[in-house]
Amino acid sequence: MRTGIYALMTTLGLVLGACGGGDGVGSGGTGIAMSSVAIGSVDSLGESPSGSYMVVNGVRFDISHAQVEVEGVSQEDADGQQSLKSGQSTLKPGMTVQVNGTLDTGFSTGTAAHVLSIPELRGAVDAVDAALGRIEVMGARVYVDDETVLDGLSGLAALQVGQIVQVHALPTSSGLMRATRLQLTTATLPSVQPVLWGSVQALDTVARRFQLGTMQIQYAEAAFLNGLEAGMLDNGMPLYVHKGYLFSSSSPIDTVIS
Repeated sequence: MRTGIYALMTTLGLVLGACGGGDGVGSGGTGIAMSSVAIGSVDSLGESPSGSYMVVNGVRFDISHAQVEVEGVSQEDADGQQSLKSGQSTLKPGMTVQVNGTLDTGFSTGTAAHVLSIPELRGAVDAVDAALGRIEVMGARVYVDDETVLDGLSGLAALQVGQIVQVHALPTSSGLMRATRLQLTTATLPSVQPVLWGSVQALDTVARRFQLGTMQIQYAEAAFLNGLEAGMLDNGMPLYVHKGYLFSSSSPIDTVIS
């Protein structure tokens, strides 16, 4: 299988954490709505008389009519066959999401048109330090705290080296990754297809390779989609590398390549 590469949106810095509005549980908002893109993690999900909603960075988005797409391995996917699942029920607390839609002028409510969720990491655990709240997955260091949603784990101390995890995470101000959701899967290698997120380092356009964390990525035969091209790669560019298939986080998913 080919290694797929797709770009993380440069709007990552536009996370709506600075928006006002408290817990974002208003009743739809008033005034003129504006187009928006939000990237963050799902704080909560719920139902109201007006329909389904999710809260991301304190902003309550109506998802009743949104196109929802979640890529990943669920607890039911014991064979490790990742799939692109649709529907509001596929969203879980702690998942990182990109939300395209409109935001009300009060900045506490909005309406989602498209919600995309992709794990930042999926692969074997290299190291676990429960005392420091830290794990390494395929060479990427991730911090776990009390706000991290644990799925399939009683605690970080229960995680063992070699187990396969799926991690949703967001970068911190220091550039390190903090897990928002850590899921232990029942899948095993090589059936599960790894996912790795990071910034391009040591780009070699002649040898067509670069470093992503501690991993060396060869991209001579990589597939690119939705506007990303090999010539656009640059040191410092944030990327996802997905072995087997790829898609862009900058537009709705309509193509899967295996």
